[in-house]
This record gives sequence, structure tokens and C-alpha cells, in this order.
Amino acid sequence: MSTGTAQLLFGATHRTHGGLIPFLSLWLWEGGAARWRVASPETGALSWRARSDDRLLSDALVLLVALTTTPRDPVPVALDDLAGDVDWRSGDVDLTTWRHYDAARLDQLVAETEPAGKLVLSVLHGSRLDGSAQLDRLRELDWDVDLLTASHTRRRADRDLHQAPPPRLPQPRRRAGAGAPEVAG
Repeated sequence: MSTGTAQLLFGATHRTHGGLIPFLSLWLWEGGAARWRVASPETGALSWRARSDDRLLSDALVLLVALTTTPRDPVPVALDDLAGDVDWRSGDVDLTTWRHYDAARLDQLVAETEPAGKLVLSVLHGSRLDGSAQLDRLRELDWDVDLLTASHTRRRADRDLHQAPPPRLPQPRRRAGAGAPEVAG
């Protein structure tokens, strides 16, 4: 079973609080082959398998730039050229099957792009990106970037034990002699 271990958010910088008003979110799903998943309003669901584990972040940045720039910008044009007949904008895209994938050229185009927004990468403990040298890729970019990694992790439930379901909401109860339900308090 796959689980989300990292998230890339892209959006507008909030001027007064240093926060982010997100308009695109990519999740790294791990459990077997790692994939970035995005639900884009324009293209629908997209699953993007990176070329290799050491390119997880770099290939995600390629996808992010391709989805947030115009189709005539260098990264989407380069992807169109490299993809051939494959539609890289929707469905399941497996970059490991692409015979022509010029990673160095795509990385250069990404570095030359100045995105119109802020990038926030959150990495959970245990992710393939956690403590990875790939995170240095963000330092190379002249972008507005926040990198969030876990500073404290606590696991309270044993993985082999069944965890209790979340508590239920209070159920309405009837008052004696009245027709309207009363909410239990």
C-alpha cells in the first residue's frame, strides 16, 4: 500500500505572514515505485514516476515548472519533444520507459526558469527524500523556497496492532414527549 511521504506546494506568497496561498500540490507516494501525484484543475489526475530514486526531486521540479508555465515555455516544449507520442500531462507517466530523456537539459531549463510563486517542500520522516542529497537541489535554485523537514517524530501505535477508529460525533437523541431531536452533549 502506498503512502504520502512528501508534498510540494506551489502558489502565491502571502505578503504579511510569509505563508503560501497554494494553487498546485504534488504528493510523493511511496510503497514500491515512488510516484508524484497531482490533481491539476486543467489536466485532471496525473501520476509521474521519476526516472530514478536519485532524481525524485529533480523530476518533480520539471513537472512543477511544466504545469505552472505556459505551453510555449522551454520546459513544456522540451517535454513535448522528449515524450514523442506519450501524453505527459495526464494519466500515468512512467519516465523510466522514455528512451529519450535529457535530464541535464531539463535541469538546466528548470534552473533558468523563475516561477511566478513560492515553493514549499514538506518532507516526512522516513521519506526517500528525508536526509537526501537531493534536497541540495533547492539551494541551487534562485527561487522563493521553504523546506520543511521533521524535527520531532513520535510513533505511538504499534504497526502490527489494530488502531481504534476515530471517535464518533455525538448522535442526536430524542427528548421524551417531544418530536424534535436534541443533540447529546
